[in-house]
Amino acid sequence: MGELALVAGVALGAKAARDRGKAQKAAAFDQARQLEQRAGVTRGASQRAAVRELDVAENIQSRALALAAASGGGVTNPTVLNIMADIQAEGEYRSLTQIFTGEDEARGMEAQAKSLRNTGVALARAGDFTAASTILSGVSTWHSRYG
Repeated sequence: MGELALVAGVALGAKAARDRGKAQKAAAFDQARQLEQRAGVTRGASQRAAVRELDVAENIQSRALALAAASGGGVTNPTVLNIMADIQAEGEYRSLTQIFTGEDEARGMEAQAKSLRNTGVALARAGDFTAASTILSGVSTWHSRYG
C-alpha cells in the first residue's frame, strides 16, 4: 500500500508541476496577445491624432488668411505668407510627433509582449524540469525504502 501511495503521489506531483508550467505559459501568451492588440490600437489612435493636428493647422491657416484679407494688407504679403508657412510647418511637426509617440509606445508594448512569450516558454520548461525532478526524487525515495 505504501508503494502505491508513493507512486501516486509522485505521479500527481509531476503532473501538477507540468500543468502549472503550461498554465503559466498560456497566461503569458494571453497577456502578450492583449499587449499586441493595445499596440495596434495605440498606432491607430496616434494616426487619427496626427490627422486632427493637420486639420487644426488647416483651420488656423484659413482663419489667418481670412483675417489678412479682411485687414486690407493682402494675402500675398511676405509677412502673411511667412506666417502661413509657419502655421503649416507647426501642424506637420505636431502631426509627426503624434505618429512618433504612438509608434514608440506600440513598439514598447510589442517588446514587452515578446518578453512575456519568452517568459511563458521558460516557465513551461521549468514545469517540465520540476516534473522530471519530482519523478527522479520519487524513484530515489522508492529505491531507498523498497529497493
